[in-house]
Formats: sequence, C-alpha cells, structure tokens
Amino acid sequence: MAPVQSPEYGTSPESWERTVEFKFAKHKPVHPGYYNAVWSNFGTTYGSLYWDGTNFGEWEFGKFKPIASVDRWSGYNWDTADWANRPPEPPSIICDNKKCGWKGMSEERRTDDDYTDHCPACDGTEFSWIDYDPDSKEGRANRAKYIGN
Repeated sequence: MAPVQSPEYGTSPESWERTVEFKFAKHKPVHPGYYNAVWSNFGTTYGSLYWDGTNFGEWEFGKFKPIASVDRWSGYNWDTADWANRPPEPPSIICDNKKCGWKGMSEERRTDDDYTDHCPACDGTEFSWIDYDPDSKEGRANRAKYIGN
C-alpha cells in the first residue's frame, strides 16, 4: 500500500490579499487547503494549518493530525483554484514628499552608489510602506483606495 501524501504546501497570502481573521467557532473555511491560523498548543501558536473540509490539522509522516484548539483563521481573498485568478499586486510604497505622492513597488526606486533609494518621480529618499492589513482601519482604507476590496 502506497503511503498517503500530504497536500502540497502553498504560500501564505501577502497582507494585501489576505482575508480578515475569522473566529473559527463562528466561521469555517469553504475550501480545503492551507490557512493562516491561531491555536492553543502549550500557549498560543501562529502558523499555517490544513483545512480538510471538517478539521484543521497538521500533516506528520503522511498522516493528518487534527487540531481541535483553533481560535482564529484567515486565508486568501481570491479564488485560489487557479492562480490566473490572482489580482495584480498593488503598490507597496509611497513617497513621503507630499508634493510628489508617487506610489509604486519598492524595486521601481533608483538606488545610488551609496545604496540610498530614490523616488523615480522626485528623487526623494523617504518612503512609507502602504498598510493593507484587513483587520485595521488604515489597511481597509488603503484596500479600498488602491485595490478596491
């Protein structure tokens, strides 16, 4: 008899594509797969657990071991059945120069010989990360502003 294979482990969602945290007692995941979870295991544990459609658990030596103490979970905010469904990544940084307001990806900045990053629009050197945390007011406002969800 062939050993049982655990499902392929996927990547965790970036903050911009993560759902809010759900209380497990009130909301269960719809699709089997890996989710970010918080559970009790000699203290509070954070990490990825597999949802088999009935229970959260971990795979050890090809066997699924359910974990009954899951408190909260979150996942992707898009249908991961096909990665073509993944929305485009929104800008990750914004130039702190209020007159400029450039926003884009970190790798779009110009780096000089002293390894200082510069804004491609105004040559400024101060930037802020854009917060997309769905559990914070600022993150939800940025989601609405930059990615529409």
